[in-house]
Amino acid sequence: MKRNRPFTARVRIQMDRWAVVRIVLIILGISAALYMVVYLTRLEFFRIKEVIVREGGVVVSDAQKDFRYLVGRNTFTLDVRKEARRIQMMHPGYRTARLIRYLPDRLCVDILKRSPVACIKGHRIFYLDDRSTLFEASLQSLPQNIPVITGIEKKISVDQVGRRCSLPEAAFALTVIKETRGKLQPYTLAAVDVSSLDSLVMVLSNGLQVKLGRELLAEKLQLLANLLMQVKTSLPNIDYIDLRFKEPVIKFKQSG
Repeated sequence: MKRNRPFTARVRIQMDRWAVVRIVLIILGISAALYMVVYLTRLEFFRIKEVIVREGGVVVSDAQKDFRYLVGRNTFTLDVRKEARRIQMMHPGYRTARLIRYLPDRLCVDILKRSPVACIKGHRIFYLDDRSTLFEASLQSLPQNIPVITGIEKKISVDQVGRRCSLPEAAFALTVIKETRGKLQPYTLAAVDVSSLDSLVMVLSNGLQVKLGRELLAEKLQLLANLLMQVKTSLPNIDYIDLRFKEPVIKFKQSG
């Protein structure tokens, strides 16, 4: 007499068959999706035809020529984060760079340029931002009357561009520039000589030289502001002011 297969065994076999069918369908679905992705990424419809460059939300037409190499690239296969890092390496003057896709065929490059707070004039002109990053920039994009740092120009080289300047003289000069901003009205800081940190020399916009040490900077700058008010009528006759000692020293120009 033929024995019937148990009911639970038949159910298990049917479930296993459906599991295999589902797996096959999933594999087919994934394969179809991948094929569609590859197919779409190869379409001319998704190749970049225009690159828009914006700075602070404003379109910068002059900068578009720097990104023409992106025209013709596929918008899907372009790694926007990797490309943004590459742009910053190519253009150290950009503080940030971000790429935004506008489907189907446009790309926006959002940039933020570094704002120079000081310049260093050697065999080439370099600039420092508030993060001590060294960079180069076109004269057309620079604000007027940027303080000049002297005494370190021989220590600066092209291969440092795009990196943070680690010189202690540069760090102290930037501190002086920051601390004097708006505190010596109506004068501004024109130059800082950091050949010696113990005898730092500031040059104001009226040509007056001020000698400082590295200690008690805030107090000395406040003293200088008070002195400028007291001797403002005599400033054309003053050669320099020395604040390195307990009492300020005012050296007048020799007549004749």
